[in-house]
Amino acid sequence: MSLVIYKDGILAADSGSWWGNMLHSKGAIKLGRKVVKILKGTEQPTEEVILYGAAGDDPAFTLFFKQIEARNSFEDIRTGLEYDERFTRFKDFTGIIVRQTEPHLPYLFSDGVVLREDPAEHYAIGAASEFALGALAADADVTEAVFLACLNTTVAHAPVRWVSFEEDGIQVRSQIFFKDVKLEPRGECTVADYHKGRAGA
Repeated sequence: MSLVIYKDGILAADSGSWWGNMLHSKGAIKLGRKVVKILKGTEQPTEEVILYGAAGDDPAFTLFFKQIEARNSFEDIRTGLEYDERFTRFKDFTGIIVRQTEPHLPYLFSDGVVLREDPAEHYAIGAASEFALGALAADADVTEAVFLACLNTTVAHAPVRWVSFEEDGIQVRSQIFFKDVKLEPRGECTVADYHKGRAGA
């Protein structure tokens, strides 16, 4: 069970990791950022940043990350993923890659199916994806959407992690909306606190 969301050049995810319905880790890293080459025939390659994340079976998750980390261009990454037959074994897995080059649309990889470009400007994968898409439709940003999923579902867990084309970070959910209020890092935030913070923002 996982949640990974993309919107406006930012990829965000929860940090929970499950065995079945049991939460066994609150420190899962489901996102990455990498500088890769852009291959343009015989011209000198230039570079771009790609963002990537995954949700689903742990073995497929690990294989997806290794394929990306072992290659130096988006074209090579795509080829490696498309021709790795091991992915056909996994029926509960989705990976996402977003390129820095315009128009920043996400490429999706699922259940051994080749990468495909999705025309949506925002996207969510994982068990809490429907809830997160609703939050995005209500004008939440990606970290807000993950935070709300952590508060209101049983399949997403804080802290919220995010990566962008320039930087990455981690946010404890009780600190996201309270820029003017000092809270302990381990503090919890209720739904009422959330709405109070939004009203005063």
